[in-house]
Amino acid sequence: WTVVPESYSPDTPSPVYLFLAAGGGHADQNYAAWRPLIGAPGGLFVVADTVTGAQTEVGTYMALIERIESDYCIDLDHIHIIGNSWSAGLAARLMCQMPDTFASFADSIGSFGNLGSCEPTPKPLIAMTGDFDRAQVVSSVTTWAAINGCGPDPEAEDLGSGITRHTYQGCAADVVLYDFEGMGHQFAATECTGPAGSYCAEYEDFDTFSVWEEFFAEHPL
Repeated sequence: WTVVPESYSPDTPSPVYLFLAAGGGHADQNYAAWRPLIGAPGGLFVVADTVTGAQTEVGTYMALIERIESDYCIDLDHIHIIGNSWSAGLAARLMCQMPDTFASFADSIGSFGNLGSCEPTPKPLIAMTGDFDRAQVVSSVTTWAAINGCGPDPEAEDLGSGITRHTYQGCAADVVLYDFEGMGHQFAATECTGPAGSYCAEYEDFDTFSVWEEFFAEHPL
């Protein structure tokens, strides 16, 4: 399903944020409760099913992008992909296999060590983790930072409220990791309300979707 912002105009190309469903892979079953939280992004927020084996194939996502392009006016330089939990691995593989389609990607609380036979090119990455997923996410981000030619020691910045931002240096493409002290297998938001609340961790002055949107805006193809 697709969340269309009120600001959308058929005369103005819109960014596309492709979110790969995790859990059982069913977009409606697992992410319907998130709609109130992502109902006003600056671009089209598309949540894609990943429940069948075919959903791991490049052709499936090329067809999906073509369908979105036929239905909406989209900015082909601003198509970004988001992996959440286990689908972070799928996002990284698609990023590797489709570098001319996706401008950058986001990893939320998931690992992506196995890229198969694909030879990745440097691409911007924004990642987020908490206590539960820290070891595997940091390992994955370190691997991607090496792909991007970054130095081994990121610059750490304390943002308050238990949030640390790690920015890698000297990269061919940017790599940023947000680390949340005390967070489980969740995403961070300023306020966690409604049926999505149990999947959300409250951190003052931080909203995952807004931070993704800002990062994506700064990283076109």
